[in-house]
Amino acid sequence: MSSNSSKNNDSFNSILTTFYVSLGVGAALLILRYRKKNPRLRVVDVPKYPRGFLAWTLQCWRMSDQEFLAQVGLDGYMVIRFIRLCRRLCWCAALLGMCILTPIYVTGGVYAHSSVFFLTMTNLPAGSESLWATVAFAWVFMLYLLHELRKEHLKFTALRNDWLANGDLPSQRQAAYSVMIESIPEAFRCVAAAASALGLCV
Repeated sequence: MSSNSSKNNDSFNSILTTFYVSLGVGAALLILRYRKKNPRLRVVDVPKYPRGFLAWTLQCWRMSDQEFLAQVGLDGYMVIRFIRLCRRLCWCAALLGMCILTPIYVTGGVYAHSSVFFLTMTNLPAGSESLWATVAFAWVFMLYLLHELRKEHLKFTALRNDWLANGDLPSQRQAAYSVMIESIPEAFRCVAAAASALGLCV
């Protein structure tokens, strides 16, 4: 009995240690991270949101994808889509894991009910047929993950091609087809020299 309690204490202490280390590293990164201001970013007119504590959340929740894309740009929109993808994957893994894998792990009988490992795969004995459930779950989840990644890739490809063809919504169409050349040497800063150096590009 004492060995089981010591195992439980060790496993709980290891979880607490990992949590505190992750919390400290995350806080340090948030505080010490260098934030560079980019003056070239365009300013978009954002509509006024209703006043009040957290009143803006409902307005953001009702905003369509096209409105959000027009306000934050393609990069910000794809970050939000990535967060949505992670949310879907986490919900899928959590719900399927709790409904399918956890009942199988509980019946393993290797660890006592008070142990943290009682709900994990380590509770299954070596060579158990129940281990195949984990393999099947991994395959099903990986297929779902690849399906979702393909869907997001197709969406990003369509949006990227549209951005390359038309540019940002508020910007002029010509900006999508213009190339800016910087740090030109003094000898090539006239039209004739630039034309001879770049050829048909000018």
